[in-house]
Amino acid sequence: MRSLILSISRSCFVLCRGCYNHFSWNQDLVSQDHLLAFLWRLKSETGLEKITFSWWDPLSRADIINLLAGAHDLWFSNISLDTVGTPLLKSSQTYYRWKEYVEKVDIRRIQKYISYLGIPLDWINNQMTLLFREGRGRLFEETLELLSMLMEFSLKININTVVTKHNYKYLNELYCILEKYPNVARWQLFQYIPTHWNYPKIDNEFYLSDELFENAVWNINKNLYSNLIIQPKSIQQRNNQYLLIDHSWFAWIPDPRDSHKKKIVGNICKIEDFPVIVSQFCSKEIF
Repeated sequence: MRSLILSISRSCFVLCRGCYNHFSWNQDLVSQDHLLAFLWRLKSETGLEKITFSWWDPLSRADIINLLAGAHDLWFSNISLDTVGTPLLKSSQTYYRWKEYVEKVDIRRIQKYISYLGIPLDWINNQMTLLFREGRGRLFEETLELLSMLMEFSLKININTVVTKHNYKYLNELYCILEKYPNVARWQLFQYIPTHWNYPKIDNEFYLSDELFENAVWNINKNLYSNLIIQPKSIQQRNNQYLLIDHSWFAWIPDPRDSHKKKIVGNICKIEDFPVIVSQFCSKEIF
């Protein structure tokens, strides 16, 4: 069974070099009713328990709290929310693609619905962060402010780090930063996957070989007394593992034969497409 990623927003507070740039330019959003109906059917058919709201930024969507509450009411046992976290600190305007003003979001309205809050952290200062995530000049400092604020709440934090040829030598420094925040329960290290529409320029700039990735993870100077769970995610481990739902109704998978392309599986709003979507979700076959 693939992992289900719900990329159901159309805007983000940053533009990341490693982002999947396969999303629709359609401004319309899949409705809450359509999305929850699809999730209920998929859970009923497959026994699915884990879903992730991610890409662009879910908090840029006005009805995200209602969506999280609806998914929680469907009895999913593991709901993750991946976000840059900007509106958890203050009201902000999105940076990419569409400009939208987003009011500050009260974390207390979210925490009861989710198992993990995922936050990106790839670098050890603002200047280096802008090499990979542009749009917010103080993103590194804002992330640390957010982590400090979240210590007041009983919420598990998952840190997502994209490991590239520019930052793989700084993983020990990042590890030392994360140890300061006891609510950081998990650190996921994602080997950079070439996905950018502007390849090969972008890909050549950030791509890290399998050997360097494995060595970098292995050489992290782990504190024996730390409870932090470290989960490396290589390209090979993630290949052909995801089914994504985008904001304009389409279910798709990254093409494992060419990561710059996607394979459309079907429209989640069309009943006749549902059997194909279920089949692809469960089988991991290349169609």
